[in-house]
Amino acid sequence: MDPCQQLSYRWRLHATCSQGEVSVLDPALIESYKAAVYLVRDTNRRVAFRIENESADLDRLLDARSSRTAVFLTAHNPGSQVLSPVENDLAHEELLKELRNGGLCWLTGDGVDPGGEWIAETSVMILGIDRIAGATLARQFGQNAYVWIQRGEPPQLVLTQRENLP
Repeated sequence: MDPCQQLSYRWRLHATCSQGEVSVLDPALIESYKAAVYLVRDTNRRVAFRIENESADLDRLLDARSSRTAVFLTAHNPGSQVLSPVENDLAHEELLKELRNGGLCWLTGDGVDPGGEWIAETSVMILGIDRIAGATLARQFGQNAYVWIQRGEPPQLVLTQRENLP
């Protein structure tokens, strides 16, 4: 087990989650999540990927980081309610603090609307994390969804309201 996986497992053991009311997301909102371009920055490369589209570049990035899984997540605009840039920056800093405190490994990124209707959301790709920990973090930061990444599989949109947690 690589160090990132060990750390994410330790973090998951101490993670808690509150079960809130389940609401139905607008299908158009879900489609906008699926249409987005997700960008990840590593030391000497930038990888762009989309939901449900296989990406050899993303697999190579995971391989280079000795990871089989990852979660792509933002803290911006919780519940898809637009916040000010200052509020989004503060939420992102809280997410980074949570990742540091949990000993998790991550790369920086952005979720981008290819149509330009919404501003890019600063994001992270958390390496070696499992779906339970990803769902817990997404809910903790008020997100409707996150992207689940598994080596050799197309990235998947996971709606937090549908993810069962222990």
